[in-house]
Amino acid sequence: MADPLRVLAVDTISLTAYGLSYLLDENQFIVLPEHAGSCAQAREYCGRYMPDILVLARQLTKPYLEAVIGRFRQDYPTMRLVLVDEDNGDELQPHYLLSLGITGYLRRNDSPEIWQRCFRVLVEGGVYVGESETSPLSINQANDNNLTSGQLTERDIKLLQLLANGLSNEEIAIQLSLSKHTVKNSLTTLYKQLGVQTRYQAIAWGIQAGVLGEQPT
Repeated sequence: MADPLRVLAVDTISLTAYGLSYLLDENQFIVLPEHAGSCAQAREYCGRYMPDILVLARQLTKPYLEAVIGRFRQDYPTMRLVLVDEDNGDELQPHYLLSLGITGYLRRNDSPEIWQRCFRVLVEGGVYVGESETSPLSINQANDNNLTSGQLTERDIKLLQLLANGLSNEEIAIQLSLSKHTVKNSLTTLYKQLGVQTRYQAIAWGIQAGVLGEQPT
């Protein structure tokens, strides 16, 4: 049996850590005793405890979400990041979350069942970005019988980068000087090779495989 995953909660609300300790299966997760109330404090605790999962309140990342997430990913590349949003905030789009390297996205008012589902997906090596067709996705299952990152062509990688930037098929066609029909067929072929069904799942595959290690430009 695998060792439990260490979870660090970073939030202005200290009850988040206590709630997680009751919500998560103690055989699969250990909620660390420290509660970080700021990103600076979180970095200190990450260096001390080396958590497997960081549960981070979006409120603490404002107005520099990309920089904050990028710093954590740079310093702790194997750590999984779960972003917790406010109930009344603007919902972040899946392709944007995936391009940042977010592996879990929740809202405070999500039901306990949704929180538990998100963490179960993380245990399986997947990405969970909300209750939609794009998730949950088990990247490990997608990789079992499909391409590795080293087998991707330059066009495949470029397609993944453009998808992660949120471009539509028409915009991708313009970028690559191709017809929309060719782009659609190319994406269909790529999805089949990766063992995924949607563009968001393809982006998640690219992040997990290291093809989209940084947010594309």
